[in-house]
Amino acid sequence: MTARKNFFKLILPALAAYAGTCFAADSAVVYFTKYENVPASSVDSFSRASYYPQAKSGITAFVAQEIAKQTGSEIFSIKTKSSYPASFDEVVSLSHEEQAKGVLPSLENIPSLDRFQTIYLGFPIWSMAMPQPVLSFIHDAKLEGKTVIPFCTHDGYGAGSSFSVLAGRLSQSKVQTNGLQIASSSVASAPSEVKEWLDKSVRKAQTKAASQPQMIGCRVGGHQIRIEMNNTPEAKEFLSKLPITVNMGEFGGREFYGPMKGSIKAVSKGQYRFEDGTLTYCPTNNTVALFYAQSSRPNLTMAVYPMGKVVSDLSVFEKLNSYDSFEFTK
Repeated sequence: MTARKNFFKLILPALAAYAGTCFAADSAVVYFTKYENVPASSVDSFSRASYYPQAKSGITAFVAQEIAKQTGSEIFSIKTKSSYPASFDEVVSLSHEEQAKGVLPSLENIPSLDRFQTIYLGFPIWSMAMPQPVLSFIHDAKLEGKTVIPFCTHDGYGAGSSFSVLAGRLSQSKVQTNGLQIASSSVASAPSEVKEWLDKSVRKAQTKAASQPQMIGCRVGGHQIRIEMNNTPEAKEFLSKLPITVNMGEFGGREFYGPMKGSIKAVSKGQYRFEDGTLTYCPTNNTVALFYAQSSRPNLTMAVYPMGKVVSDLSVFEKLNSYDSFEFTK
């Protein structure tokens, strides 16, 4: 009997966590809720769109917690330095004023999201739009290259244009505009609605994305270079290190190369020739290179491992300085 109890003590936590294993472990849930941004002594009795008594939390927070639980994500709350009024009517009035003036309220802190690739971003709908503190967050947070999946709570009118506005504000991110919308009146069913949404929308989008070539960006000298990565182990390890900056110099009228921080384990077959536009890794001297033009010396003295290929205009390399910083991002 003791052995059986010990077995279940070990296995049950693993089974409980199983729901989150189907989703990316590098995900975070970030949310804003009115209830956590009013004076501590206040209780919102004016609007069901703010407070969920059964959970003793804000409605958006409750949904955020459910998404975090079902995806195995870490969770962060957006908090303003100055509190909002407890009265719903006063918040509506202040929200209109902030929107009209384009006010971006100061936040207590911005969580470091570097290690997360997928961000679930949640908020209530105020005056048919995202609350201004959410705009403060996306203005200050570094979300370039990340997948942003929005969700919202509302009082019956849906998300409005908030998801498309978010996509416009985050042009350097991958915003999934078919986000989750939950009416405050049906918050009790949030666990099942979250599960259905994750199964039908998020998982489907992730499966589709996984079947497509991974595209990354490289910013240098005011120019943006687009690179399509391949599926080699070296490419996957390089992707896991992004964002990364490599100081690279021009060589031989054919390439820019430079040493990278850390190293990549080379397990594929290296090659001693290159195609125009190839992104490579050389384990011999731990360098990354972008070959942009065939030259009179197409043969290499050290083996390189192709990781991807530039799909944007290669003529940009002719416009670059002989030495510059190349910023690689997802």
